[in-house]
Amino acid sequence: MFKWLSYGNDPSSPTSVTNDKDFFSHREWSFTMEDDIYIRYQSFKTKEEMADAIQAKQPHKIDIGAVFSACPKDHKTLKPENFHTGRTVLSPLFCLLHTIFFMCIRMYELLIHE
Repeated sequence: MFKWLSYGNDPSSPTSVTNDKDFFSHREWSFTMEDDIYIRYQSFKTKEEMADAIQAKQPHKIDIGAVFSACPKDHKTLKPENFHTGRTVLSPLFCLLHTIFFMCIRMYELLIHE
């Protein structure tokens, strides 16, 4: 999943014309927690850091956002002109499939707990 969401960009290799080593760490993730608590501006430098955060917080839903000009978790320390979306979000079809997938998981959880 990490490789797929990095679009072939490798953070362990130097930045070049074909490799943006900061691509994954500049992507915004948001978590929806129990009771619809919404946490924005999550970002991760490594797949291990992402896995640790997911295991620690155990979100009910994970949303994949845009790739920004800097790490989203640092957005409060940056001037607004230095923090903007550098790339658009994933395709509309992927977003639809993503939503359906998490709706199915949520319905399954509700059925189990009845």
